[in-house]
Amino acid sequence: MAHPTGRMRLKLNRAKQHIEEFDFRSRRFYATNPCRVRGDDDSKRGQRVWTVDWIAEVPDDLALATADALQNLRSPLDYIATRIETKACGAEPKHRVYFPIGRSAAHYQTVRGTYIKCAGQAAIDAFDATEPYRGGKGHALWQLNELNKPDKHELPLTVAAGYSAFDLAPMMRDTMREHLPDIGQPDFSLYIRPADRRCPLQVGDVLLREPLDPKVQEDRKFLLDVSFHEPGVIECEPVLPTLKNLANLVDGIVTAFEPLL
Repeated sequence: MAHPTGRMRLKLNRAKQHIEEFDFRSRRFYATNPCRVRGDDDSKRGQRVWTVDWIAEVPDDLALATADALQNLRSPLDYIATRIETKACGAEPKHRVYFPIGRSAAHYQTVRGTYIKCAGQAAIDAFDATEPYRGGKGHALWQLNELNKPDKHELPLTVAAGYSAFDLAPMMRDTMREHLPDIGQPDFSLYIRPADRRCPLQVGDVLLREPLDPKVQEDRKFLLDVSFHEPGVIECEPVLPTLKNLANLVDGIVTAFEPLL
């Protein structure tokens, strides 16, 4: 008989396929130059102000791929709980069974008592060790749970264009040419993450202010990421690395619970 983690691994693999799909489609979206930025001089302040002049909507297929990945990452956790409870109860449980995840440590204890009624201490200890609640070691599990709620799957999901970085290299290149004329024409980029990432990014948002003197950087470049934006849960975090981290987290939990299944 196949090990019960087989079905969980299938779900995980399916989630990873959706993550790969998101990666492919998001790269295609970025290649369209979905954000146009304009630089205007503010002579009173002696600054050039870079603002969003136009921005494309995030395609629905990116939200769909994200939702599908989240669903397939949440399912293995519930398979774990169901398998443990079914074995411990000796029959199909008559109560609802889910992997317990709480909005706080105290709420988690209540949720665990509701969903896990038959499991022994070893299983309880395993659930507790993940700290699956807001602010716990398993804070990301709480985020996954919140993002995966059915009412979150109406398009657009919780993804939006977020300002992720600007290229500091043009200013550095000009300084290097001025002070080190013998180095030729250096060609490099140095992207800096701003303190305020601005998500969702909108027309009129100011991305950068820089001095007009000594030289205005005409070739200033800005980057955006398709990001999660769910106030109070996860704000302006790029979708792709977040999904990959969640996949690794769930994979590790499946492995940790394997001896109990």
